[in-house]
Amino acid sequence: MSGIETVILNNGAKEAKPLVDITHLSLRTLITDNPIAFYELVMKCRDNNHELFWKTWELLKEMSFLDVNGNIHDSIRNIVLSATEGEWMDMKLINPIKKAAEEIKETLEKVPELEDTNFKIIDITNRKEITDPNWVKIKVNPEGDIREYLEGDYKWEQLFTHQAALREVDKAGKKMPASFVVYWDLLKRKYNWQYENFLKWEHIKLCGFRNDPGEFLYIGTGEDLWCEDGSCFHQIRGWIGATRRYPETYGLPVRCIKE
Repeated sequence: MSGIETVILNNGAKEAKPLVDITHLSLRTLITDNPIAFYELVMKCRDNNHELFWKTWELLKEMSFLDVNGNIHDSIRNIVLSATEGEWMDMKLINPIKKAAEEIKETLEKVPELEDTNFKIIDITNRKEITDPNWVKIKVNPEGDIREYLEGDYKWEQLFTHQAALREVDKAGKKMPASFVVYWDLLKRKYNWQYENFLKWEHIKLCGFRNDPGEFLYIGTGEDLWCEDGSCFHQIRGWIGATRRYPETYGLPVRCIKE
């Protein structure tokens, strides 16, 4: 493996970093799209005598976790074992690469911090109260590009079009994340892909979004946060699609970066 960067895994094995990265990415896809197959793969790596269901066997072969004969390569086994912990429903993904305490501290120091609450404009002058066509009570500004919930669990949360977000954040002298990569790095480096911890400790509000026809969607189950470049951090019911882009006329919350 001359010339290829290698890393030490949690189980002590040394593997090529490109293989570790792509396998970990595939594991994240598998645990999201087919958690049963993810569980089966981990059990097979822990105990080679574990019998796979036929459909699981086919899927894992398609995703290159198994070779053509249905065997798991030693390198794949090392990565899977190092990237997972827990049992059955508590099974989860972790960072497979072993790091010293100093390296972890240095990594966390590089991760940008988010403010504790979503961005809001304080001046509510001339904003009128209305009941939206789909029966959501809101306040809307004269320009029609900022809306504020007036009832429910997400009362006072505000949704901005992208241009309104840029305008108001600039007025307040604050800064939005440059792109979805900021959230991606935060989730990966600080929370090791543990989404529930990310929601809890970053105080993320699942206040949904408003589309162009005027529907409020995924209130209580989803969160989309505008970034400066027009991309957004997107999640629905725990599924994360950080590169998603909406039309700039959609209404999304905003979270700024701590200075």
